[in-house]
Amino acid sequence: MVLLQEVSVLPLRRIRRNYPISRDRSPGNGLQPHSQRLLSRPVSFLWNGRFLHKSRDEFAFLIKLEEIRRLHRLVLDMYYEIMARSLPPDLGFRRRGTRPHTDPVNTMLSFGHALLFGNCTVAALGARLDPDIGFLHEGKNGLIHDIADPFRPGMVDSVIFAIAEKNLNDDDYELTPGRCILSDTIIQEITRRLHGSIQTEKINCQVFGLADAIQNGSEFTVRY
Repeated sequence: MVLLQEVSVLPLRRIRRNYPISRDRSPGNGLQPHSQRLLSRPVSFLWNGRFLHKSRDEFAFLIKLEEIRRLHRLVLDMYYEIMARSLPPDLGFRRRGTRPHTDPVNTMLSFGHALLFGNCTVAALGARLDPDIGFLHEGKNGLIHDIADPFRPGMVDSVIFAIAEKNLNDDDYELTPGRCILSDTIIQEITRRLHGSIQTEKINCQVFGLADAIQNGSEFTVRY
């Protein structure tokens, strides 16, 4: 499997110049929306008739954000289905599922992702970004999911899959009719390993780079 290491994104200043941002959030929730700067510039050029006609003619050929989101979900599902083939079949892991989980691998992945999620949340709030305004994810904590997704395979999933492949015993989890419960021993082992694999400096660098791109229009590169 070949994983992309870097994906360059167009400078946000160029996007802001050509495509006005019309979404806003009401103030008063204690966090300053990071879209406020994007909303502050005049958009009088939209009333230019030629620009509108040209945009309308090109609209059918544009890649829309919803299509990118659908592709993101598809690739993510395929990734976990492929990785499941490398694990012992008796663990019952076939694909990434929703809570409550009934197999130990999904349960361990959710535990590890929660730890990564917490680190990404701290970084986003420290950069004064609104955690609910995402790009690939919508709704509550959408931006946190955007930040965490590139780091999951290297910082969390590799650790969990290594444990599941070689170091997981029957005593490490309990299967009940409705969910899988991890033992204290395996939780401590996962926490110890993730403490070394989750790189807060790398997360902070990416988050503050995103904040600078939003505020100042600098180029932003997603690093995996």
